[in-house]
Amino acid sequence: MNYYVLLKTDRASSLEKKLFLFHGYPFNKRIKITIYNPEITRFVLIKKLNSSLRSLINLYKLYEDDEDDSRREELLPRIELLRRILIEQYAEFLEEIEIESYLDKLNKFENKVSGTKSKKSRSR
Repeated sequence: MNYYVLLKTDRASSLEKKLFLFHGYPFNKRIKITIYNPEITRFVLIKKLNSSLRSLINLYKLYEDDEDDSRREELLPRIELLRRILIEQYAEFLEEIEIESYLDKLNKFENKVSGTKSKKSRSR
């Protein structure tokens, strides 16, 4: 397996042996990349969060027209998983304002998904 380390610049250096540096974010794919630049880490994590949230919203739109509510309710564990990943893994790399913003978005989306089966009337 190849290991790549991104330090405070955008240059990548290849290593043959695993190097342990602290305060980076590891990405595990075919090769192991660890990013140590806080701006790059924040950018990549926000991009991953936006992609995950967009895929959940697309699934919701796909299931929205179905009469079966169980398909929409399958999204609730995925929303909870994304919330746990945000809090447990991404929190130390993101700013508090960004975390609160994403948690608010996830809460609103969860309310929308769970509240679709019982719509309240707007009568006074």
